[in-house]
Amino acid sequence: MHILILGGGVFLGAATLTAALARGHRVTVFNRGRERSHWPDGVEAITGDRSSALAQLEARHWDAVIDTCGYTPADLRLNCYTLRGCGRYLFVSSISAYATTHQVPVRETDPLASFDAIAPDDRDLLHYGPQKAACEAEVRRVFGERALLVRPGLIVGPGDRSGRFSYWPWRVIGDGEMTGGEMLVPDVPAGEPLQFIDVRDLAAWMVVGARQLSWPAAKMIGAPQPTRPKADCSLRPWQPIRERASSGAVGTSRPGRQHEPQGQLLG
Repeated sequence: MHILILGGGVFLGAATLTAALARGHRVTVFNRGRERSHWPDGVEAITGDRSSALAQLEARHWDAVIDTCGYTPADLRLNCYTLRGCGRYLFVSSISAYATTHQVPVRETDPLASFDAIAPDDRDLLHYGPQKAACEAEVRRVFGERALLVRPGLIVGPGDRSGRFSYWPWRVIGDGEMTGGEMLVPDVPAGEPLQFIDVRDLAAWMVVGARQLSWPAAKMIGAPQPTRPKADCSLRPWQPIRERASSGAVGTSRPGRQHEPQGQLLG
């Protein structure tokens, strides 16, 4: 399969590139070239801006497009029109695209956020969820049954620059400079579940899904796991943390914990 990855330089895009090459696929990446300039042998790298400079993609065909970094429907409208002759279009949306995630469980058929009052080129992160829903609409409009919409929850693992996940376990074990003091933690039972998905698992699933799957949308999140994993926990995001903690190579002063109601921390 010949795959075009929109992005491909960092985190999920980079993991998708690795997963595709590991399965023997031919890969082209299209991005602005700001995050990465060296690519594995055999990878075709095209430099351009998805919001305007798509001439190099016109009149070309790929079996599948995997879009890891689309945010505004204005961009997706241009991207999908340019690539309309490709076999499939897999768009990485977000669990934030749902109108609400307060219900348990969240299902693929649940209503999406309203985006009618938001400009198609609005990049305000306050509108992240609705804009992802609007992007989905653009992909469906052009690709129809050839669209595959992926709605991940919290993505964790190698290459994550956000620290949304990794900061907390490193903080708890007192790694590096993150020692001592106090940290706020939600006042929830010890067995309260936590859900996330490893970037490598998500990337591998998308590469397979771009070729084989036929349903229109998929919510991607790992099975609930305890907030305090057991010593033998084999989940990949915990492994380097567990190994470092067991080796004793951690800070000498672990932080105290100030428990606050979860709702207050979220508010």
